[in-house]
Order: sequence, then structure tokens, then C-alpha cells
Amino acid sequence: MPFYHQSTHLGDELTIYRMDQQLELTRVNVSYNYWELSFWVNESEQKFGKNHAFRGGFIRLLNRKDGWYTIRPQEGNVNLVIPDRRPYEFYAQYQLQTGKYFLSTNRLQNILSIEVRNRPKYNYPHFSYDEGGWIQEKATSNAQWNLNLYYGWRIIQNSMPYNNLGFGIQAYFGGNPHGQFRDIPNYRYVGVSVVLE
Repeated sequence: MPFYHQSTHLGDELTIYRMDQQLELTRVNVSYNYWELSFWVNESEQKFGKNHAFRGGFIRLLNRKDGWYTIRPQEGNVNLVIPDRRPYEFYAQYQLQTGKYFLSTNRLQNILSIEVRNRPKYNYPHFSYDEGGWIQEKATSNAQWNLNLYYGWRIIQNSMPYNNLGFGIQAYFGGNPHGQFRDIPNYRYVGVSVVLE
């Protein structure tokens, strides 16, 4: 795909709160353009039998010198922010679908998905709070491995408005994947996922 744009717009409430708390960094503008090259082997879309699918890809900034993020002087101490211009990230994914494993039938498929991604870790400090007040964590390296796991089921129903409904458990380990918060390492969550296809 030749062109993508991604940006993060935080609510004023968070920025105002950070200003009231007199944190040295109140807002980082995450905004960038990139292109993506990907390959798929044995793509599972519209296949309802047993299937092993593989995906891999590479994304790169269109304008390397602009980087992934910027900060204005009125948004904090610009000396805390090290421009992170590593211009790429890459990923690989494996997905298994089958009707022959745990609690599955010809109408209820098992889905197992594993994704590994190496993405830039934004290079500015984040803040945590303890009993003594705010602690400014030191900025660290520019890249981090991330692991995204999913196990669940797809109900094949062939009815409108959606053909299939999926549900399962999703787990994530790695750098925070969310916009301005991609400076936070060792982020993890486990949750219930619902997918409409």
C-alpha cells in the first residue's frame, strides 16, 4: 500500500491535568505518513476448512527526517525528547483455523493467531505515580519486540449484516501500542475479543 497516515489526538483533559501536575512533558504529537509492503501465504479469508496462514510485512516512514513524533516548546521540555528516526518496523503472523479441536464443529471453528512485531519505542520519558508523587522514568532504547496472541472461535452463520461472528481471548506483551504512550515498555494486557466479519 503506497500511503498511510496515522495520528493521535489526546483530549484536552489529559494535557490540562499534566500541566496542573507540573509535569515536564504534557503532550507529544504523534503524526506520520508511511508506506507498507506485506505478503500473505494461504490467506484464510472465505476459507472455512482447516487452514494455515502466514503474513509478514514491513512499514517505513515516507519522510524519515520528520520522524514518528514531535513536541512544541509550549507542550514541555523539548530537551527531554530525543528524535526517534528509525524509519521502519516489521512483523510476522501465523494463523491456524480448524474445526477439529477444542469445542469446535463444522459451524464453530477454532482460531489461533500469533503475531510478532518489532516496532520503534518512542524515545522520551514517561511518568509514573507512587506515594511520594510523580516519578520521571528514563527514556530507553528505540525498538521493542511485541507479542500478540489470540485464541478463540468463529461462528459461521452466513447471515446479514455480518457473515461470521468471532470471540476469544487476546493477550499482548511488549511496548505500549497506543499513540503517545509508545514510550512505555513492558506493557501487557489480557482481554476478551469480539470480531464481526
